[in-house]
Amino acid sequence: MVVWNEKLKAIEEYYEIEFELQIVSEPDELDALYEAIDFVYDGMMLRENCEITLPGNLFEEDFEIEEPVLFEENKIIPLKDRVIQGVVFRPYRSALLPGKVKFAGKSENDIVRIPGCCEYRIVEG
Repeated sequence: MVVWNEKLKAIEEYYEIEFELQIVSEPDELDALYEAIDFVYDGMMLRENCEITLPGNLFEEDFEIEEPVLFEENKIIPLKDRVIQGVVFRPYRSALLPGKVKFAGKSENDIVRIPGCCEYRIVEG
């Protein structure tokens, strides 16, 4: 398991930035920081960090996703911004992750949930 300081360094390298580290002492702020690091890092690594929902009647049969598939790009993704040491990251594209997708027998009123990955970009900082 990668620890937060290693994830933070990987984020700096990936986004070609250097964080100006600030002291974080409040438990809520620390939890938010760790969560932000996890979400942004998982987005870079194409790991599950969101769930993509689709109407149940989109397909008639189940199918397998073999490799990550770009789902949305440059659209508003309804996830919150993540702030790491004053730098604001916003989700800007999402991908469906490998796995079995079950649509068979679903109706238009059903919702199919698919593991997804949202990648973030810097919008402030």
